[in-house]
Amino acid sequence: QASGIPLDLALPSPPLTRPNAGNDAMAFMLRFFFSCLVDADFLATEAFMNQDQAKLRADWPDDIISKMLPVLENHLTSRFANSSLLFALRHAHLHGHRRIIYVIPFTSIIRQNADVFREALAALSKELGREIVLEHHSKFEPKPSTEDNERDLHRLASENWDAPIIVTTNVQFFESLFANRTSSCRKLHRIARSVIIFDEVQALPARLLHPILRSLTCLVKDLGCTAVLCTATQPALDLRDGFTIGIPPQEITPIIQDEAALFQTLRRVEPENLGSCDDESLISHIRQHAANGCLLILNTTKAAQTLHQKLSAHLTTFHLSARMCPAHTIRVLDDVKQQRAQNKPVALVSTQLIEAGVDISFPVVYRA
Repeated sequence: QASGIPLDLALPSPPLTRPNAGNDAMAFMLRFFFSCLVDADFLATEAFMNQDQAKLRADWPDDIISKMLPVLENHLTSRFANSSLLFALRHAHLHGHRRIIYVIPFTSIIRQNADVFREALAALSKELGREIVLEHHSKFEPKPSTEDNERDLHRLASENWDAPIIVTTNVQFFESLFANRTSSCRKLHRIARSVIIFDEVQALPARLLHPILRSLTCLVKDLGCTAVLCTATQPALDLRDGFTIGIPPQEITPIIQDEAALFQTLRRVEPENLGSCDDESLISHIRQHAANGCLLILNTTKAAQTLHQKLSAHLTTFHLSARMCPAHTIRVLDDVKQQRAQNKPVALVSTQLIEAGVDISFPVVYRA
């Protein structure tokens, strides 16, 4: 009373008012509040000890989602009618979400997605004087031409995910939820009120599905997030007999209402079964029917390496494998795309790596 603050000050309603929230939700909310505290402590210390660095941090406008939406719509007008990013921005604009987070399992495709988003929003990034898209994973390095100031901005934004669009990996995302280091926990409170798109969701590790689905429930029900499970091969994650950790079916909203019609609309290949054949028979078939170029997808790195060596004697052939480092993978894909753009006959022999959404086209595709 002496300080003018009444002792009977009413406490706010607890955040976990939903039934059956349980200990998982309480623990998750404690981590959320801890994230707020840790990030605030880091930022306050920085503001006192390193004011020059603190001034570099982003000051995003409150209506950044509203600013991004027309820019993306205008960009897509001359390209394609829809995308997951367009859905995410429209949904965020409608429901008051703060940012979009793309969670991708493979570093082989994370760069191409981030580059597409950067291109679409380049004009707005230039207007704001900072990059809207934050690419954050263990194998990302800013381009050599990037100025020191941009590198610093990227590093600072990566610390606490203070950016409108985050493109990251499964590992980075779930470490933000479960890690026991304060530096990793700084990002959790930024995830609240986000549209989270899990690309290639079938790649979530089955042995970790229990904590993953529990955390998604807390993100959606307690922290105001929308989770979009995006894949062409949707895993059966719904609650049912024998899978008691699943998502209740009534809480799942399918975006695609008529799957059969969509498959028919997007159909652009004619499958043909070649039957059993060895490398020599396959190469003979390629020389007769795919001399203008083809993609070959094999099941093992050894098989891909062997076929690449044999096919190279007959056609300009590139090799792609998950054993390559990301920089090498990107260089190979760039070289192949350049050859394809010039209508040069080229073959690409790859492992299943390329089936995770790599953006490249061939007139003929062979799949073992």
